[in-house]
Amino acid sequence: LLEREGDSAGAVRALEQAVRWNPYNAAALVDLALHWELAGDAARAERALLQAQRVDGGAATHWALVNFYLRQGVDERFWRAMQTALRRSRSNLDPAFALCWRASNDPNEILKKGLPDDPEVHRAYFAFLAGRGQKNALDALWQRLAPRLEARDLEPALRYAEVLLQDRQWEAALRVWNRLCESGLMSYQTLDPAQGRLLTNGQFRIAPSGLAFDWRLAPLDGAFTEVIRAGSESALQVNFSGAHPENMELFWQWLPVEPDRSYRLRLRYRTAGLPPQTGLRWSLSVEAPGKKAERWASPSLAAREEWTAWQATFPSGSGSRLARLVFSYQREPGTTRAQGAVELLGVELVPAERGAAPATPPAGAGS
Repeated sequence: LLEREGDSAGAVRALEQAVRWNPYNAAALVDLALHWELAGDAARAERALLQAQRVDGGAATHWALVNFYLRQGVDERFWRAMQTALRRSRSNLDPAFALCWRASNDPNEILKKGLPDDPEVHRAYFAFLAGRGQKNALDALWQRLAPRLEARDLEPALRYAEVLLQDRQWEAALRVWNRLCESGLMSYQTLDPAQGRLLTNGQFRIAPSGLAFDWRLAPLDGAFTEVIRAGSESALQVNFSGAHPENMELFWQWLPVEPDRSYRLRLRYRTAGLPPQTGLRWSLSVEAPGKKAERWASPSLAAREEWTAWQATFPSGSGSRLARLVFSYQREPGTTRAQGAVELLGVELVPAERGAAPATPPAGAGS
């Protein structure tokens, strides 16, 4: 009341009396600290806030101290107070993380000084950074999260790997992917181009996630892709309505590759209702720093009503470490966009002989 009436001195006297009568009145101590800070007595204000923190320990007193240190000039006291506040709070932590970035533009300083060694805080901070697009700060934070992954970390980690791939940081993306495999959060083997482990989910036992190094099913008009059972195995089936575009990617996958290598793609497939030359083909697009992407494509798959083995060999290109394996459709001249389907299973990509010339299936034979 005195404060609203403009009697700041009277308000201070009332607060001091309240604290004398009840030294555990944390709210009065916080208000008193603000008055002393405005009066230029920062040392006295700090003592009041520290006393409020000792007698109360609630989130409000901790954040009052954090904001006080931010206003006074960031030093080690600010970071210690921030760590304590983050340990005690389990509400929305985004404002606290924003305060950290007001205090410092150095992500390593924030991580080292401001964040406690608490996986819950790390998860919240990971979401904060990802939501703000502060990608440069995510790698060091991932190093803290990686040893303590839980099921709820799967999707954020996959999206982080996706961001890394978009920036062509394929090695970092591969480390994230392999850690998810090692932790058991994904039922895939780790990828290692040096050991010839390049392809993920070639047996289609798991519905593709569309993220990182898994298959990506393109959104299509007039065509529908799904995983089906094919006897004791799983297959990927693409159904064509006849109203589909004349040229489209159906699904694809990022691959970590080694430069100047040849890779052999093997699989089985069958078709139903498609023309003899289906217009379906596989291609490998490779990227290398400072070079234009290169693409090698197979001939069109021939229509086959029975399960048929098929293979083709593709080069990885010079200097390339990342490639896209693509299954696509392009209407062949003289054919119509038929209604029908193709099923594929047992897709494998293995190293061929080093330096081997690219091979393509003979026309009409499909293998």
